[in-house]
Amino acid sequence: MKKWLTFSLIYSVGLFISLALVPQITLPFENPWAVVGTLTETQFNPVNNLARFAVVLLLPSLVLLLVYLKLSRQKKTKLMFERKTAQVSPFSENKPLSTSVSGKQKLLLGFFLVFSILLAFNARTHHVAREFDSFHEGESLGTSVSYLADRVPYKDFVFVHGVFQDPLRSVVAFNIFGKSIAAVRTLESAVKVFAFVLLAVLIYLIFQGNLFYSFTTFLILSLLQLDHFRFPYLILIPPREVVTFSFLIALVFLSSYFNLQKKGRKRFFIVNFLFSFIPIAAFAYSVDRGFYLLSFYLLVSPLLYLFFFRKSPFRRIYLFSSALGLSVAFLTLGFLLRFEYVEFFRFVFLTVPRYKELMDGFVYPFYEKWFLLAVVVFSANTYWLASRFLREVFLAGNKFQLATKSFLEKYFLEFSLLILSVFFFRSALGRADVDHLYYSSILIYLLTVYVLVKYFLPLILDYFKVRRVATGTLVLAIVFLSVMSVKWIQEKGLITENFPLQRKDTEIIPPSYQAVINFLKEKMTKEDKFFTFTSEASWYYFLDKPSPTRFPILWFAAPTFYQEEVVNDLIKNEVKFVLYKNNSGASAIDNISNERRFPLIAQYLKQNYVPYETVDGHEIWIKR
Repeated sequence: MKKWLTFSLIYSVGLFISLALVPQITLPFENPWAVVGTLTETQFNPVNNLARFAVVLLLPSLVLLLVYLKLSRQKKTKLMFERKTAQVSPFSENKPLSTSVSGKQKLLLGFFLVFSILLAFNARTHHVAREFDSFHEGESLGTSVSYLADRVPYKDFVFVHGVFQDPLRSVVAFNIFGKSIAAVRTLESAVKVFAFVLLAVLIYLIFQGNLFYSFTTFLILSLLQLDHFRFPYLILIPPREVVTFSFLIALVFLSSYFNLQKKGRKRFFIVNFLFSFIPIAAFAYSVDRGFYLLSFYLLVSPLLYLFFFRKSPFRRIYLFSSALGLSVAFLTLGFLLRFEYVEFFRFVFLTVPRYKELMDGFVYPFYEKWFLLAVVVFSANTYWLASRFLREVFLAGNKFQLATKSFLEKYFLEFSLLILSVFFFRSALGRADVDHLYYSSILIYLLTVYVLVKYFLPLILDYFKVRRVATGTLVLAIVFLSVMSVKWIQEKGLITENFPLQRKDTEIIPPSYQAVINFLKEKMTKEDKFFTFTSEASWYYFLDKPSPTRFPILWFAAPTFYQEEVVNDLIKNEVKFVLYKNNSGASAIDNISNERRFPLIAQYLKQNYVPYETVDGHEIWIKR
């Protein structure tokens, strides 16, 4: 008990100091591309969020390191170890994952997967079962029109999330279910359900088939995202996490080969191929997930080779399957991009990172409840893992390389989840609103619950001798939540809500928008070009006309050189009709009007177009 009080005190001191330092960290502001956004108006450098987060994340661990270095060997022993050495968890060491499952285990595993599907139906899907979101849903619908018109991604039209997340998601949905908004929503929900199943599989694997701990972990995470209860709503699992969970499943299987010698060569080849394939292929689904997974891969893959496979019989297989996975992923991405690698690299890697957060960023509110909770949990996870690493350093006699290998053998999954969770939280630090916080936090809380269940729950159950009581309580909770999930699905029509294929576009599109669609279709000829100044790419889907500029979502044309490019495209394509303004939030994202955000485009439109008609609050302009 004294040891844990000491650890808690050290952590509290470090956390308090770090939070006190947050307002003092202010870096110089620069805006060379004249981007207009919330941060530019207050001249706040978005890198401040990263620097402040790094301090809160690392300072408690640095305080622990300083204390450790000052202590004598005897006091280090007391700090790092309990007097009685006990098996902390039945999952402390990596061991080979068994593919053989008993009949009873198969039945329970089947129920576990069904349970995950029930909860998936009750979890919120972004932009499904809500009123039509002309901006966010338009990011896929509008860009799909350009893709179907044989335009080349990034060269002829740009987007920021990924070629599948944006244009191809709608293209695939249209091919499967027919062309409709409901088709895209249905596909999005189907992928969400699959993401939940993959999460269940991942949890089952990391607990090596122990269903008590698997159900416990999945149940806790579920309660953090279902809005049927009055629990804190802390996480959201977006459909694109199928990429993340698939990668983590491959990583779990790969870690089981650390201490194997000659068995399972074919499976090892497949596992490492997928481990190498997914990070680059992820760029096709979600650019930010691609960045984070590839960064992790580039960090971890050399470590795995150095510590585990360099002198292993798997060495050549590791190198060959890694090279093959990377190569096939590169070609797959190229195929989806129509092999336009240059513009993809220029836009995604060189340009967007330099202006995106000036365009859409917020100051991260470190002292607001849920935002504070996230960084506190982050720093606690880091602090706990730092203490485990110092323990290995102590056991290795301060031999860093030996300690690192031992640490990775024992805590590779925990280390991986921590690093990935830090990368993923980059999205919440960039655009610090509640939605981005929720769907950037799944790995934070997965790691937290995993550590609590793996290392502390067994001790608690044994100390109070309540394993049977805990098992019975868990069974009752699962049965109750399963019954309630079925009840909610029936009462709220969640099957229809998740898979609304029977709904026509006219039932989803707001009446005011439908009136404008009818008006424009009546006034426009097939040859007439249309441009929306409202950042709602959905208009190109409504009218079945590709964007006349490279920016279907105008919001991303924030730098002055992109505004000039839009103006040149409008001139070159002789655009006749312009939707200048309406009452949607997309006309003034973050309460900044498009006239202020895009002054060069606004100036051109005012000089060359005149108001033509206002239909239900939509201002339509026509070329002079």
